[in-house]
Amino acid sequence: MEERNEELEKVSQLPTLAEYYDMLAKHDWYHAMSDDHTVWQGGRRREIDLREIAVAGGHCYADLLADWEDFVSGYMKGSKPRRPAERKNPQTG
Repeated sequence: MEERNEELEKVSQLPTLAEYYDMLAKHDWYHAMSDDHTVWQGGRRREIDLREIAVAGGHCYADLLADWEDFVSGYMKGSKPRRPAERKNPQTG
């Protein structure tokens, strides 16, 4: 539960694109395959948090999320999304 609170805190303080990339890279994209309901629940909550960040962040964040979803689904045929350069938030300058 503490991990979810950390994710929600980051929603209120929008991460940079590079930080968001790192969050996407650490996410368990296959949580739905788990036989352990707590693993499924935790993964689903984090997935919702990541989607909320994408909505709050705008098209750059949404595009990065879509690239990761394509990558993990096999649609991108093995080409992992590139990590954005470290810079300030596109929303805040």
